[in-house]
Amino acid sequence: MNLDRDIQARDLGNRAVLALEAGLFEDAFELITRSVHLNPQNAATRLVQAKVELALQRPAGALVALDFHDLYAPHQRDLPQVACIRAHAMMQNKKTFKAQQILQQTVKDYPESAMTHRLLAQLLLTTHQKIDAIRHLTEAVKLQPDDVISTRTLATLLEETNPRQSLELMQSLSDEARTPDEMLYQARLHKKLEQLCEAETIYDTLINSEISDPCIFIEAGKLADEMGEYDRAVERLEKVITCSEKIAFEALCELATVHMHGGNFDQAGLCWWKASRLERTQSRPWAGVLVCALASGKPTLVTRASDMLDQRCNPISRRELVSQLWMHAATGKTINQQTQETTADQTLIASPLQTMLDHATHILAAHADQFPERADTWYHLANCQYADGLHSKALETVKQAIKINPKYTTAIALHEQLAEAA
Repeated sequence: MNLDRDIQARDLGNRAVLALEAGLFEDAFELITRSVHLNPQNAATRLVQAKVELALQRPAGALVALDFHDLYAPHQRDLPQVACIRAHAMMQNKKTFKAQQILQQTVKDYPESAMTHRLLAQLLLTTHQKIDAIRHLTEAVKLQPDDVISTRTLATLLEETNPRQSLELMQSLSDEARTPDEMLYQARLHKKLEQLCEAETIYDTLINSEISDPCIFIEAGKLADEMGEYDRAVERLEKVITCSEKIAFEALCELATVHMHGGNFDQAGLCWWKASRLERTQSRPWAGVLVCALASGKPTLVTRASDMLDQRCNPISRRELVSQLWMHAATGKTINQQTQETTADQTLIASPLQTMLDHATHILAAHADQFPERADTWYHLANCQYADGLHSKALETVKQAIKINPKYTTAIALHEQLAEAA
């Protein structure tokens, strides 16, 4: 063969590889075709040709190129790189069983091939074999720890069954590889594991960056509320109540809940009312208006909200909604005062309030038993106990919240109030 033609073919092949990596598939095809024309017996060129055909979604062409490769380099036929290209072509050709056989044999012959484990995991996921996919993806990450895509995918697959391991995988990523999406995902994992302070640190970083995703502000506002940071929660949620209707509705509902936790029932009721204007068929906003009216002693508004709620849900749903929302209202600083009043109007309200308060206390006590590491559960339970006149029990309960989160400002304030009363 002419040496100049060999050099020219090699250069065209290298340029085809660069075009392929840049996503310029048509250019890559034109370059590799010229290279093959100059030197059709070059096995490496045929391998690049197969990759280009795959990129162009032409599995038949890829398999033909691989046949030529095997003809000129039969000793390389079963190497991981070649086997993976062949299996990939089979997958594109809907021959998944044959592709799986090829990859399983290659993994057996070359157990330290990360690319083979990775491709086999991808195939297994498409055929709903999640457990085996996790096993091979775990091997791929062990063999190639800097494989960011495999690490992220494995973390996602493990999120439901093993969130702690999922978090460890995300934390193993280098700072350069940690995008805002990864940071948000990591924050959610921290929250799922009840690591609220760690989650707050990440949310705060995201909010103070140039990111303007309203969902982040809603999640960060809810987290601040759970940690007892009333002002911070309000600030975050108020930034997104003017967004699209769907986002605004969710933000208003969360903001109303925050105001209820802070005992600001007038503002909470206003937020619930605004939410009812956005989603007129929803029953939850009117349940919120009803609870706020009950808590602040407004009989006329109670009647109006009750009528609107009856139009939107059945008695069972109504009872559940009101009980759920009363748990939030019971954390307000003024609840004890409202339930202790003896005016004629409030005497009429006292019975349903007491029923909801007892129900909320029961639910929160059960939740505290199930999730003893949640500071916010202990804090809300203490508020319910305080509202029910159980001051000594409330004092012990709020101490648990502060023990878990020493920076829980509203819990500290409640503790001081209870300690003074004692």
